[in-house]
Amino acid sequence: MGSRARYLEFGVISDQPDLFSCEFASRKELTVLSYGAGQESTWILYKLAICSDFRTMFAPRRLLVIGCDTGDEHEETYDHVQYTREFCEVQGMEFHWLEWHMGFHSEAWSTLIGQYRRNNTIGSAMFGRCCTDNLKIKPFYRFLAWWLHNNYNVPYDRLHLGRTFHAFAGSHGKINVIIGFAANEAARKEKTVSSHTDAVSCVAKYRRNTVEFSFPLIDLKLDRGRPRSTSGPWACHCRRPVIASVATSGGR
Repeated sequence: MGSRARYLEFGVISDQPDLFSCEFASRKELTVLSYGAGQESTWILYKLAICSDFRTMFAPRRLLVIGCDTGDEHEETYDHVQYTREFCEVQGMEFHWLEWHMGFHSEAWSTLIGQYRRNNTIGSAMFGRCCTDNLKIKPFYRFLAWWLHNNYNVPYDRLHLGRTFHAFAGSHGKINVIIGFAANEAARKEKTVSSHTDAVSCVAKYRRNTVEFSFPLIDLKLDRGRPRSTSGPWACHCRRPVIASVATSGGR
């Protein structure tokens, strides 16, 4: 059976009874799934596609799926991203995987290894982490601003993204961003929400005013049923040994 037929067959699951009752429904115009290509965000993606109650609860109106390439993912992750791209096409879900050449990553942080080579440095668990912010969060919001401009005709200025987000939120309400933290990651949720709402945090002011988060797996008390793996879909150099020559030899 071809992959397309398998996706269509998978979609038939939507005819089965939903597992979760809908206790509330967001009235937001736009929901964005922050897709990391790992187990948690993939599970959420599938539930949004095949479970009508889940979709009504967490993304009742327009849905956008955005993932960001660090340039240093495992090959199996890239295979899964392609699978997801085809799955979303069959399900009628808008999916975007942001690669460095698309222009939403900065020149300094085009890829993880590229940044190491540029500055002749290497990541370490001894220092604070800035790769998530530069390779995932910032490209995510740069792309989202561009997408809002093209789909809702709001002003766009790459250097002043707040104008775009405030214009959209003023007409359609805050953007709901779904994050795939599991039930055993409540501390990560609290840290994320706290930094998002803290007026003195490094989070851009426009995001505090125009974006809100939802955490379906925490709300539903779901996780993998075992301690979280320290080797996620991203080949994170802060979590696994790397050879010292990676910054100049091209890595794996």
